[in-house]
Amino acid sequence: MHLPENIVVQPTNGNLLLKQKMWRTKIPSKIHHFLWKLLSRSLPTGNNLRRRHITRDVLCKRCFQTEETESHLFFDCDYAKQIWRASGIANTTIDNPNATLEERIQACLLVSSSVRLQHYNDLPIWILWRLWKSRNRLIFQQKHTAWNLILGYAKNDANEWRNIGAQPMTDASSTHQRRESVSTKQWFLPPPGYMKCNVDGSYISSEREGTAGWVLRDDYGIYKGAAQSVGVKVGNVLDAELQALLMALQHCWMKGYRKIILESDCLKAIQILRDKDLYFSGYNWIRDIMWWARRFEDVRFSCVSREANKVADKLAKTSLHTGSFIFHNYVPLTITNLLHEDYVNVHL
Repeated sequence: MHLPENIVVQPTNGNLLLKQKMWRTKIPSKIHHFLWKLLSRSLPTGNNLRRRHITRDVLCKRCFQTEETESHLFFDCDYAKQIWRASGIANTTIDNPNATLEERIQACLLVSSSVRLQHYNDLPIWILWRLWKSRNRLIFQQKHTAWNLILGYAKNDANEWRNIGAQPMTDASSTHQRRESVSTKQWFLPPPGYMKCNVDGSYISSEREGTAGWVLRDDYGIYKGAAQSVGVKVGNVLDAELQALLMALQHCWMKGYRKIILESDCLKAIQILRDKDLYFSGYNWIRDIMWWARRFEDVRFSCVSREANKVADKLAKTSLHTGSFIFHNYVPLTITNLLHEDYVNVHL
């Protein structure tokens, strides 16, 4: 198909070189498209909706003090400023109200890819995404999300995105199945509407039953219960971890949760459940876990460091005095301090 010669195709708004740099950044496709719309001035912010003659109401729906432009929404609104200040990302361009939108986005991309600032890698991009999501939640659902929760969600997003690129371990029989290379040692909040279930399994020998522990927390970090269980005898560490994940998944279903994140510090188990690794001798465990997972609205399998999974680890290693299962409606003393530490860290 050819356009008539008298028609001139106008390029989209925004800096072409910056867009090309953005497309080369290793981030999820949905974030690529979001940033392209942001740089192209095509997000339905107040100023753009007025330009298209869709609305005359252009005030920011958070502060009601000024026009909702891209720079105001993502950087200059008091709500956004609180998030950027608390993030620890000290960048003069991001914080400069006189900088252009393109200059600020470029600074975000530079921080995200900086070798010197690896502890902040990808965080600025996820902050932008979470700011946009929270804005839409406020407008369309009339639900406000506290700024510190948005920062927690962004940190969790960045952490999970970094974890995706991790290389799987190949020795299924090794006792070092744990993911020690995870950069963060902090527990993160799940996305809104999800329950996070941190799980751990304990293996002593093939002559003894494997034990498991898990803890449930909502998207505000509020404790919703914990459990300890004794399973069947298993032959290795990996089987103990898979058994623990299965028991936790079944318990989440029984409790009525339908959107959950199962978080374990066993990299091998998570890679198997994500279809990134094979484990033929554990076929029955894997089959049962996936059968149960299909019954939920959404189940995500996530890997974290042992430090970020210490509550579940403590539960798995604490002996049951009677019976083979116990559910703790109230916080048991053995994990009180650990839970408090996680809660404080995520709400800093």
